Amino acid sequence: MEGTTESYELNDLPFQLARSYHAFRHFAVKTLTSEGLSDHVKPGTGGLFLAIAKEEGCHVKYLSEQFRLPKATITGLLRTLEDDDLVRREKDPEDARAFRLYLTAKGRDLLPSMIHRHHRVLGTLHEGLDEEEVEALKRMLRRVLDNIAKS
Repeated sequence: MEGTTESYELNDLPFQLARSYHAFRHFAVKTLTSEGLSDHVKPGTGGLFLAIAKEEGCHVKYLSEQFRLPKATITGLLRTLEDDDLVRREKDPEDARAFRLYLTAKGRDLLPSMIHRHHRVLGTLHEGLDEEEVEALKRMLRRVLDNIAKS
């Protein structure tokens, strides 16, 4: 029956990915709250915030490529970070159509707490996995993302 429209399992990869996403989002909200960061950072923006901190002066295009998300999605998330006064845009002096992204003073103040939270999240996600398993999982997820991008 495999391959027919009637054949599917609730533990198939699409369902596992969806469950992982929703479970991780719930976990992110919980850790933001427990770390006292929920008033400063909205769920879904932490990774973008840390990417900008790591590559200050980057463009939206760079973030779009790194996160494999459309520029419009990145722009919406950036707007949230800007509204929370964590990130600012500056016109790129070399390209008038582009902006460079930087942390604000408030963003810099929050950065140590966000890095601490990131390491706490990593500890939870890596629990029970050795280094080889973590690397294999990351490699497989990258392959899944590549497959999605090709379709």
